[in-house]
Amino acid sequence: GHAPAIVFDDADVDVASKLLAGAKYRNAGQVCVSPTRFLVQEGLYKKFVENFVAHSKALKVGEGLDSSTQMGPLANPRRVAAMEGLIADAVQHGGKVQTGGKRIGNKGNFFEPTVLTDVPLDAKVQNDEPFGPLAIISPFKTFDDVVTLDGSSLAPHVTWGITPGQSLPVDGAVPSVSSFQESEQQLIREALEYMDLKEGQKIEGVPVDVVFIGSCTNGRISDLEEAARVVKGMKVASGVKALVVPGSEQVEREAEAKGLPEVFRAAGFEWREPGCSMCLAMNPDKLKDRQISASTSNRNFKGRQGSPSGRTLLMSPVMAAAAAVTGKVADARKVFRLG
Repeated sequence: GHAPAIVFDDADVDVASKLLAGAKYRNAGQVCVSPTRFLVQEGLYKKFVENFVAHSKALKVGEGLDSSTQMGPLANPRRVAAMEGLIADAVQHGGKVQTGGKRIGNKGNFFEPTVLTDVPLDAKVQNDEPFGPLAIISPFKTFDDVVTLDGSSLAPHVTWGITPGQSLPVDGAVPSVSSFQESEQQLIREALEYMDLKEGQKIEGVPVDVVFIGSCTNGRISDLEEAARVVKGMKVASGVKALVVPGSEQVEREAEAKGLPEVFRAAGFEWREPGCSMCLAMNPDKLKDRQISASTSNRNFKGRQGSPSGRTLLMSPVMAAAAAVTGKVADARKVFRLG
C-alpha cells in the first residue's frame, strides 16, 4: 500500500494518470494495494499533476445507495482524524494542497479526494500509510533517485497501535499522547487502551501468544527462506502457536523444493496451505479473545485477525521468527546474532 507508483517520461501520461487515480481512490483508498506516493519523472510531472488533480476533482463522493456515487466514506471517524493529522503535518512541513484536504460536511465520514505536492521526506505521510483518499505526487530526475535507499542504520520496526503507521523501532518506547497533534490524540488514546500498552513502555519484551509468518506481502519465497535460515536448529517457545503460510501456490512449490517446510516443522511451526490465513482471519486461523499476534501481515486494525478484541503487532518475517522462539517481541539482531 505504501510502495510508490513510479512514472517515467516514456509513459503515456493520460493513461497513467487515469489508471493510477482509479487505483488510488478505489474504496476511498482503503485497499491493501492502494498507492499513496506517486513518483513522476520531471518531463511528465507538471502534466501528470494537472491530470491527477482533474480526475480527483471530478469524482462524485457520496452514499453507496446513490448510483452516481464514485467514492464512498471512510470506514470510521478514526480514519478522518488520521487524514486530517497527516495533511496538517504535511502542510506544516511545506507541502501544498492541490485539491481536497478537508472532511465533507459534518455527517458521516466523507473526505475530499486530496492531492499534495512538495511534501518533504520527513513528513509523516511519506512514512505512515494514510489508508484514505490522499495522494502525494513528487518529481524525480533519474532512475537512481527513486530506487536508492540506505537502510543500514534502521532498527527493525514493530507496530504498537491499531494502524500500520503507529510503529516504532524495536528498541524504542510507546510514545506519549502529548507528542501527537491534537487532532490525532483521541486515536492514540484509543490505540493505547485497545492494545493495553502504556506511554513510555518498551515494546521489546511484550509477550505474544501467536506468530503468523505469511500474507501476500511477506509470504514470498525470499521471506520464508530468511525465516527458515534463522530458526533452523531452534524451537518455538512454550505456549506459542506459530504458523507459516506461503503467499501463493507457486511459493509453496518453491519452498517445498528447497526443504523449508521440514525446517519450520522441526522448529515447532505449523506449515499451512497457501492463502490469506491469519492476515484477515480466513478458515480457523484466528486469534481468540485478547491474544496478541506477532504478524507479518500488512494490517493491524481492530479485529483484523478474527477476534474483536485480539491484538496484532506487525513486524518483518525475521522479527516474527524471533518472537516465535522467545515468546515475546525481541530484537532479531540479538536473538539470531545477525551482523
